[in-house]
Amino acid sequence: MIDILLILIVATASFILTTRHIRSLITTYAIQSLLLAAIAVTRYEQEKSGELLMLAAMTLLLKVFVIPMFLRRVHESMPVKRDIGFHYLQPVFAMIAGILIFLALYSLLSRFAPLMQVEKDSLFVAVLGISLMFMGLIVIFTRLQALTDIVGYLTMENGVLLFSLFFQELPFILEILVLLDLVVLIVVSAFLAFGIDATLEKFHEKLHQFSNLFGEE
Repeated sequence: MIDILLILIVATASFILTTRHIRSLITTYAIQSLLLAAIAVTRYEQEKSGELLMLAAMTLLLKVFVIPMFLRRVHESMPVKRDIGFHYLQPVFAMIAGILIFLALYSLLSRFAPLMQVEKDSLFVAVLGISLMFMGLIVIFTRLQALTDIVGYLTMENGVLLFSLFFQELPFILEILVLLDLVVLIVVSAFLAFGIDATLEKFHEKLHQFSNLFGEE
């Protein structure tokens, strides 16, 4: 079951790297988060850990419903519906870069797996989690729309979450993820307050104008 969910996560990551439609990007992020919640539930059934069940509930609430809802509200207020501007890499090359990162990480970590006593399945999860972080970073550096950059940041966070489901102490991860999600909600709320219709540069200009007005008062 977990193997199927991991394959679907790979598919969502590839779609996030290549799609130009912002609404589809948000929906794909929500689906990816739902898959992570399903993995957490599956792990809970195996280990009966309350932290895993709590993590699944938090992921379902924040990442599948609350954050995508805020992102869709921002998207509906935007005149631009597609992210057609790119820095450095076009979508196809971004996906190729993601594949190369995955293969390079798998090759590198597989050499140290026997020393760390990591099983093959756990090694795949570790590589996929780290690869998700890098894929989110690729989205941030290659896309122009600020809303798309937020989805890239959230994809990085999903990579951390996937890695932590198998390798880290969950109470600390729970606190960090809640904090990060709150930061994202604050940023998205700022977008709703000031308006966002294009790139991060334009949003910074609007925020700077607001800061100047506040300073004058």
